[in-house]
Amino acid sequence: MSKRLDLTNQRFGRLRVLGRAENIKGKTAWRCICDCGTQKVIRTAELRRGDTSSCGCLRRENPPNLIDLAGESFGSLTVLKRNGSQGSQAAWLCKCKCGNFVTVRSRDLRSGSIKSCGCYRRLVAKKTATKHGASHTRLYAVWVSMLQRCGNPNNQDYQHYGGRGIEVCQDWLSFEAFKAWAESAGYRKGLSIERVDNDGGYNPENCVWIPLRDQAKNRRTSVKRERGD
Repeated sequence: MSKRLDLTNQRFGRLRVLGRAENIKGKTAWRCICDCGTQKVIRTAELRRGDTSSCGCLRRENPPNLIDLAGESFGSLTVLKRNGSQGSQAAWLCKCKCGNFVTVRSRDLRSGSIKSCGCYRRLVAKKTATKHGASHTRLYAVWVSMLQRCGNPNNQDYQHYGGRGIEVCQDWLSFEAFKAWAESAGYRKGLSIERVDNDGGYNPENCVWIPLRDQAKNRRTSVKRERGD
Protein backbone atom coordinates (compact mmCIF):
# COMPACT_ATOMS: atom_id res chain seq x y z
CA MET A 1 0.00 0.00 0.00
CA SER A 2 1.39 3.38 -0.99
CA LYS A 3 2.08 5.91 1.71
CA ARG A 4 -0.58 8.56 2.07
CA LEU A 5 0.58 11.94 0.70
CA ASP A 6 1.20 14.53 3.40
CA LEU A 7 2.10 18.10 2.37
CA THR A 8 1.91 19.53 5.91
CA ASN A 9 4.54 22.25 6.51
CA GLN A 10 5.73 22.12 2.92
CA ARG A 11 6.12 25.42 1.08
CA PHE A 12 4.84 26.30 -2.36
CA GLY A 13 5.86 29.83 -3.31
CA ARG A 14 4.43 32.10 -0.62
CA LEU A 15 2.21 29.34 0.75
CA ARG A 16 2.91 27.03 3.70
CA VAL A 17 0.63 24.01 4.13
CA LEU A 18 -1.07 23.84 7.54
CA GLY A 19 -2.82 20.51 7.01
CA ARG A 20 -5.56 18.62 5.21
CA ALA A 21 -8.84 20.34 4.42
CA GLU A 22 -12.16 19.05 3.10
CA ASN A 23 -11.95 17.71 -0.43
CA ILE A 24 -12.88 19.99 -3.30
CA LYS A 25 -15.07 18.13 -5.82
CA GLY A 26 -13.59 14.84 -4.68
CA LYS A 27 -10.01 16.07 -4.93
CA THR A 28 -7.64 16.24 -1.97
CA ALA A 29 -7.24 19.79 -0.69
CA TRP A 30 -4.98 21.54 1.81
CA ARG A 31 -5.39 24.48 4.11
CA CYS A 32 -2.51 26.86 3.47
CA ILE A 33 -1.34 30.13 4.95
CA CYS A 34 0.21 32.79 2.74
CA ASP A 35 3.18 34.91 3.80
CA CYS A 36 0.78 37.84 3.90
CA GLY A 37 -1.25 36.03 6.60
CA THR A 38 -4.26 35.03 4.50
CA GLN A 39 -5.44 31.39 4.64
CA LYS A 40 -6.74 29.55 1.60
CA VAL A 41 -7.81 26.00 0.72
CA ILE A 42 -6.06 24.69 -2.40
CA ARG A 43 -6.11 21.34 -4.23
CA THR A 44 -3.01 19.14 -4.35
CA ALA A 45 -2.53 19.42 -8.10
CA GLU A 46 -2.62 23.23 -8.06
CA LEU A 47 0.09 23.32 -5.40
CA ARG A 48 2.38 20.73 -6.94
CA ARG A 49 2.11 22.10 -10.51
CA GLY A 50 2.79 25.63 -9.24
CA ASP A 51 -0.54 26.92 -10.53
CA THR A 52 -1.17 28.58 -7.16
CA SER A 53 1.75 30.05 -5.21
CA SER A 54 0.00 32.68 -3.09
CA CYS A 55 -3.43 33.63 -1.79
CA GLY A 56 -3.72 35.98 -4.76
CA CYS A 57 -1.58 38.80 -3.36
CA LEU A 58 1.30 37.99 -5.72
CA ARG A 59 -0.90 38.52 -8.76
CA ARG A 60 -2.27 41.77 -7.36
CA GLU A 61 1.26 43.06 -6.81
CA ASN A 62 2.44 41.90 -10.23
CA PRO A 63 -0.48 42.02 -12.67
CA PRO A 64 0.24 40.36 -16.03
CA ASN A 65 -0.14 43.64 -17.94
CA LEU A 66 2.21 45.57 -15.65
CA ILE A 67 4.66 47.73 -17.60
CA ASP A 68 8.20 47.32 -16.31
CA LEU A 69 9.62 50.79 -15.66
CA ALA A 70 13.01 49.61 -14.34
CA GLY A 71 15.82 51.55 -16.00
CA GLU A 72 13.58 54.35 -17.27
CA SER A 73 14.06 58.00 -16.29
CA PHE A 74 11.36 60.51 -15.35
CA GLY A 75 12.70 64.00 -14.76
CA SER A 76 15.42 63.68 -12.14
CA LEU A 77 14.35 60.15 -11.19
CA THR A 78 15.76 56.87 -12.51
CA VAL A 79 13.70 53.76 -11.73
CA LEU A 80 15.76 51.03 -10.07
CA LYS A 81 13.23 48.28 -9.38
CA ARG A 82 9.68 47.40 -8.36
CA ASN A 83 9.00 48.16 -4.71
CA GLY A 84 5.62 46.66 -3.86
CA SER A 85 2.41 48.61 -4.21
CA GLN A 86 0.81 51.76 -2.86
CA GLY A 87 -2.92 51.18 -2.75
CA SER A 88 -3.87 49.63 -6.09
CA GLN A 89 -0.85 51.11 -7.87
CA ALA A 90 2.53 49.50 -8.54
CA ALA A 91 5.31 51.36 -6.76
CA TRP A 92 8.91 51.78 -7.89
CA LEU A 93 12.15 52.48 -6.06
CA CYS A 94 13.83 55.43 -7.78
CA LYS A 95 17.12 57.24 -7.40
CA CYS A 96 17.10 61.02 -7.73
CA LYS A 97 19.91 62.97 -9.39
CA CYS A 98 20.67 64.49 -6.00
CA GLY A 99 21.45 60.99 -4.65
CA ASN A 100 18.31 60.42 -2.57
CA PHE A 101 16.04 57.40 -2.98
CA VAL A 102 12.27 57.60 -3.13
CA THR A 103 9.39 55.19 -3.86
CA VAL A 104 6.87 56.51 -6.40
CA ARG A 105 3.67 55.09 -7.90
CA SER A 106 3.51 54.25 -11.63
CA ARG A 107 0.81 56.83 -12.25
CA ASP A 108 2.81 59.66 -10.67
CA LEU A 109 5.91 58.78 -12.69
CA ARG A 110 4.18 58.42 -16.03
CA SER A 111 2.00 61.53 -15.61
CA GLY A 112 5.01 63.65 -14.62
CA SER A 113 3.41 64.79 -11.37
CA ILE A 114 6.51 63.58 -9.49
CA LYS A 115 9.89 64.13 -11.15
CA SER A 116 12.27 64.28 -8.19
CA CYS A 117 12.55 63.26 -4.56
CA GLY A 118 11.34 66.75 -3.67
CA CYS A 119 14.76 68.36 -3.83
CA TYR A 120 13.95 70.43 -6.92
CA ARG A 121 10.86 71.92 -5.31
CA ARG A 122 12.82 72.71 -2.14
CA LEU A 123 15.59 74.30 -4.17
CA VAL A 124 13.13 76.45 -6.11
CA ALA A 125 11.53 77.62 -2.87
CA LYS A 126 14.94 78.44 -1.41
CA LYS A 127 16.14 80.25 -4.51
CA THR A 128 13.01 82.35 -4.93
CA ALA A 129 13.13 83.31 -1.26
CA THR A 130 16.75 84.46 -1.50
CA LYS A 131 17.24 88.23 -1.45
CA HIS A 132 19.35 89.87 -4.15
CA GLY A 133 20.22 93.46 -4.89
CA ALA A 134 18.16 93.01 -8.06
CA SER A 135 15.10 91.56 -6.39
CA HIS A 136 12.92 94.49 -7.48
CA THR A 137 14.02 94.44 -11.11
CA ARG A 138 11.95 93.11 -14.00
CA LEU A 139 14.63 90.56 -14.89
CA TYR A 140 14.41 89.10 -11.40
CA ALA A 141 10.61 88.80 -11.80
CA VAL A 142 11.19 86.95 -15.09
CA TRP A 143 13.53 84.50 -13.33
CA VAL A 144 11.17 83.88 -10.41
CA SER A 145 8.23 83.35 -12.75
CA MET A 146 10.27 80.83 -14.78
CA LEU A 147 11.25 78.85 -11.68
CA GLN A 148 7.74 78.85 -10.27
CA ARG A 149 5.94 77.57 -13.34
CA CYS A 150 8.54 74.82 -13.81
CA GLY A 151 9.01 73.79 -10.18
CA ASN A 152 5.94 74.69 -8.14
CA PRO A 153 2.90 72.38 -8.63
CA ASN A 154 0.74 75.04 -6.96
CA ASN A 155 1.54 77.58 -9.68
CA GLN A 156 -1.45 78.10 -12.00
CA ASP A 157 0.71 77.52 -15.10
CA TYR A 158 2.62 74.49 -13.77
CA GLN A 159 0.58 72.00 -15.81
CA HIS A 160 1.83 73.62 -19.03
CA TYR A 161 5.48 73.68 -17.93
CA GLY A 162 6.79 71.54 -15.06
CA GLY A 163 3.76 69.30 -15.40
CA ARG A 164 4.78 68.30 -18.91
CA GLY A 165 8.50 67.98 -18.25
CA ILE A 166 9.81 71.51 -18.88
CA GLU A 167 12.75 72.15 -16.53
CA VAL A 168 15.15 74.98 -15.74
CA CYS A 169 18.79 74.03 -16.27
CA GLN A 170 20.97 73.65 -13.18
CA ASP A 171 23.03 76.81 -13.87
CA TRP A 172 19.94 79.01 -14.03
CA LEU A 173 18.86 78.02 -10.55
CA SER A 174 21.31 80.81 -9.65
CA PHE A 175 19.93 84.28 -10.45
CA GLU A 176 23.45 85.61 -10.98
CA ALA A 177 24.11 83.02 -13.70
CA PHE A 178 20.74 83.70 -15.34
CA LYS A 179 21.38 87.46 -15.23
CA ALA A 180 24.83 87.05 -16.82
CA TRP A 181 23.35 84.99 -19.67
CA ALA A 182 20.41 87.41 -20.13
CA GLU A 183 22.70 90.43 -20.49
CA SER A 184 25.06 88.63 -22.88
CA ALA A 185 22.07 87.46 -24.96
CA GLY A 186 20.80 91.02 -25.43
CA TYR A 187 18.15 91.36 -22.74
CA ARG A 188 16.52 94.78 -22.45
CA LYS A 189 13.19 96.19 -21.37
CA GLY A 190 10.36 95.16 -23.65
CA LEU A 191 11.80 91.73 -24.44
CA SER A 192 10.49 88.38 -23.25
CA ILE A 193 12.23 85.02 -22.88
CA GLU A 194 11.21 82.45 -25.50
CA ARG A 195 12.11 78.76 -25.87
CA VAL A 196 13.13 77.87 -29.43
CA ASP A 197 11.94 74.29 -28.94
CA ASN A 198 8.60 74.55 -27.20
CA ASP A 199 9.07 71.05 -25.74
CA GLY A 200 12.59 71.83 -24.53
CA GLY A 201 13.66 73.29 -21.22
CA TYR A 202 14.97 76.66 -20.11
CA ASN A 203 18.68 76.72 -20.90
CA PRO A 204 21.11 78.92 -22.88
CA GLU A 205 20.93 76.70 -25.97
CA ASN A 206 17.14 76.81 -26.16
CA CYS A 207 16.27 80.37 -25.15
CA VAL A 208 16.28 83.78 -26.85
CA TRP A 209 14.87 87.21 -26.08
CA ILE A 210 12.08 88.43 -28.35
CA PRO A 211 9.58 91.33 -28.28
CA LEU A 212 6.49 90.66 -26.20
CA ARG A 213 4.22 91.09 -29.24
CA ASP A 214 6.10 88.31 -31.08
CA GLN A 215 5.81 85.94 -28.15
CA ALA A 216 2.05 86.47 -28.10
CA LYS A 217 1.95 85.29 -31.73
CA ASN A 218 4.14 82.24 -31.06
CA ARG A 219 2.63 80.96 -27.85
CA ARG A 220 0.77 77.65 -27.60
CA THR A 221 -2.95 78.26 -27.85
CA SER A 222 -3.50 76.53 -24.50
CA VAL A 223 -0.83 78.49 -22.66
CA LYS A 224 -1.07 82.04 -21.46
CA ARG A 225 1.80 84.41 -22.16
CA GLU A 226 4.66 83.61 -19.83
CA ARG A 227 3.72 86.17 -17.24
CA GLY A 228 6.49 88.30 -15.85
CA ASP A 229 8.70 87.75 -18.92
